[in-house]
Amino acid sequence: MTINAIWKPFGLTIETADIASKKIAGITNYSIPDQIQVDRPNVDGSPYPYITVVQGREEMIQLTSSNVDDVLDIVGVGGQCLRGNSEYEGVKMWLAKWDQCSQRPVTGSVHKFAGIVFDGESLDIKIRGIISLDSLSCEHRGDATASIKLDLTKDPESVNNFAMDQGSNQPLPVMYDNRRRYTLGKTVIAGLTLIGKTGVEISSNVNVNRISTDSNPAAQFVHITENKPVITIRGIDPTWAVPAAGLVCTHANTQIYLRRRGETSGLDFEPDVATKHIKFTVKGRAFKTQLFGGSANNPAESVLMIYPEYDPVGVMVPIVALTGQAIT
Repeated sequence: MTINAIWKPFGLTIETADIASKKIAGITNYSIPDQIQVDRPNVDGSPYPYITVVQGREEMIQLTSSNVDDVLDIVGVGGQCLRGNSEYEGVKMWLAKWDQCSQRPVTGSVHKFAGIVFDGESLDIKIRGIISLDSLSCEHRGDATASIKLDLTKDPESVNNFAMDQGSNQPLPVMYDNRRRYTLGKTVIAGLTLIGKTGVEISSNVNVNRISTDSNPAAQFVHITENKPVITIRGIDPTWAVPAAGLVCTHANTQIYLRRRGETSGLDFEPDVATKHIKFTVKGRAFKTQLFGGSANNPAESVLMIYPEYDPVGVMVPIVALTGQAIT
């Protein structure tokens, strides 16, 4: 027997009651785990199990994309409910079929997807999971990437004890331009401009709780129990003037930019005045958690941590992510 084809990631398409038709391309890593909790009890003194039962399963889609603007437009720095009915396409992670020696996916209805499909005739809105940002990071000279997770729940009208829907013999969707790349840009923390940065990371720390009842293995209900983002900024300028008491960040005095690389203009970066960059504003407290440190003959590195917090009188969310922005 021979292998005459393989499958590769082609992107994620999503259309729900809360998310207009969107696509995420630029996939760099992906995983579709089915975390099954299996019990195989021993009885009557036997060393062998007499039965194998599925007690629970956690089904999800995880991926990392360099199209961070698409990710932020969908989930921001938090999460979104995945709900809809038969009028919406649902969520599909696409796998494209490739033949030997081919440099593009095979044409025709020969491809696969995994995700959730709002099928059936019912127009009742069904909740099928949550999509959330896991992290967004960018290193010096590198491209920013964003990692997301989709926690799925079973169709409440289905007799199946699993959440993941799959399809085969499908035509591929038309994906967006995946040449967009972003890297480190201007950073102002509580009015203090930081230079000499070597990396920025936003960890969303979104905790999604899965609930099921009546011994159903699949999740029937999901909700966000915690959303405690943390921002880490590293740099080789130990003179960042952060007092021991920290800095108070507001959406007005704190901005973190990711600047967009030039694509066809011949420029290394799009001009600052172009509305093509990404901007984050933050409310919270900032502390210098490492005054400086390093090893051997490498430059000393400082670490600044921002702990975002809820804004009860302003924009509410701790971090606001804006795409299509000029750098000011």
